[in-house]
Amino acid sequence: MPLGGKKKKPEDALGTLSLQDEVIRGLLDDWEGAVEGVDESREDNVMRRWFAGCAVKLLLQHMAVREEAARQVRRRLVALGFIDLAAQLEGNGPLRRQRIRELDELVRFRQAITLNRPEVQRTALALGRLARTATDGDAQLIPRIEQVLGPAGSRSLPSDLSVRLRSTTHPAVRGK
Repeated sequence: MPLGGKKKKPEDALGTLSLQDEVIRGLLDDWEGAVEGVDESREDNVMRRWFAGCAVKLLLQHMAVREEAARQVRRRLVALGFIDLAAQLEGNGPLRRQRIRELDELVRFRQAITLNRPEVQRTALALGRLARTATDGDAQLIPRIEQVLGPAGSRSLPSDLSVRLRSTTHPAVRGK
């Protein structure tokens, strides 16, 4: 599971962006594996449907945190005059955020096991494609951004906690 193990807690928005990219890729892999061959009419798929629904809810939360972290990094890049780099980080952001809103509307107030509906799967799949494009792009951009902004602690970026709390759909914040 992508959330397991001991990982170094990110210090700022750029570290949060990097961590969220990793978590999102893992959640997408888990979700895609769980929804393959699910037949809602069979009782033996209960655990699989529950797991797939949980992965969708977690994907939504972590995408929201990723978007807020990217927004904070873009703001800092623009303030320093690196507009092209900020635009590359934005990529297809408006469409990603639209898909996040659509998925949120479909899953809000619903139990995870009930989320294996075609409209949820279509929206999650569309968001997943956009997320993979963004996280793959981030893999090339983050080292360049680190060069521009310098080491953690001197970047003038909000903390990981601040990013999580500002995201529209944030996962529980632990270790305050």
